[in-house]
Formats: sequence, structure tokens, C-alpha cells
Amino acid sequence: MKLSDEQKAANKIAKQSRDRQKTIDDWKAYSLQTCVAKTAQVFQRMIRAEDGCKTRGSHVIGGVVIPVEKEIGQCVCITCGAVKPWNVKGMHTGHWIGRVHRSTLMDFDNVAPQCFSCNEKKKGAPHEYRMWMLAVRGAAVIERLERLKHQSVTWDREYLVDKRIEFNRRLKAAERWMKQG
Repeated sequence: MKLSDEQKAANKIAKQSRDRQKTIDDWKAYSLQTCVAKTAQVFQRMIRAEDGCKTRGSHVIGGVVIPVEKEIGQCVCITCGAVKPWNVKGMHTGHWIGRVHRSTLMDFDNVAPQCFSCNEKKKGAPHEYRMWMLAVRGAAVIERLERLKHQSVTWDREYLVDKRIEFNRRLKAAERWMKQG
């Protein structure tokens, strides 16, 4: 017997609900800090994968945005312009406001692709990152993030599971798109 589109949709929603509850139950064995870290990892991969779907990136030299052509599956380091594969071996996800500030940890305006050298060796290349932020995201975003970093945020497991599911969905969609492109 063939299922109707409505039945398929209802089954999919029921499965997602069961999977979500299972994940929440599984995560009860972890500390809340571990749950945050696991969600942040998926977020960072998703950021790089979605950037890997684009054929153009940019970095900034002397306050001027320099467009950089790239292939699908690659990212451009916003601070030096290096073009590398989107995976963590090639590219990292740099944070304008450091990851220790939970309130900006998974804020889309706070992150961008950075190569290992800029992110780790140059400790985020803050001068170059700031120039990119000003040129691409604007002073208002920088001011908002600077205010936000001083705010306290508390997440519960359900919120983190929901975010991880959303980020995973977007990550898988970007990976599929890169394989097709």
C-alpha cells in the first residue's frame, strides 16, 4: 500500500520527534559543557560547508575587499586570502569574539572561514579580521557582538539538541550540494 504525501510527512515528523527525544536522553550522560561543544562543532562545520558551496569568497587588504574566485568545496581565508578545502584539515572557522564567550559562540555574524595559520598560529589575526568585519559586516555588527559578549547565556539540552539537528540538516544539504556542483 502506497502512503499519501500527508502520511509520509506525518511519519517523517514522528521519526524526527523520536530521534530528538533519543538524542536528548543520550545527552543526559554528558555535561552541559560537552553538549555545547558538540553543537558548536557541527555549527562550525556547517559554516565552512555552506561557504564551500559558493564560487567566490573575499578577504580584505588595507580596508579594501578583495574578491577571490574559488571552486566548489573550497573556502577563502578572510584574513589572508588562502584558498583551501572546506574541511577542518584545510580550513577552520574563526571567531571574531573568542569562543569562550558563549553568547557569541554560535552567532552567524561572529564566524567566518580562516586557515589554520591565521586562526591558530596568528591567534585569529585580529587586525586583519577586524578590517574584514568592518568592510564586510559593518561597524554596527561589531558593536552588537561587542555588547553581546558581556551577556550571560544559559542553554538547556533541548535547545542544544534542536540547534544541532538544524545545523546537521544544513550541513548535510551543503555537502549534497557540493557533490552535485
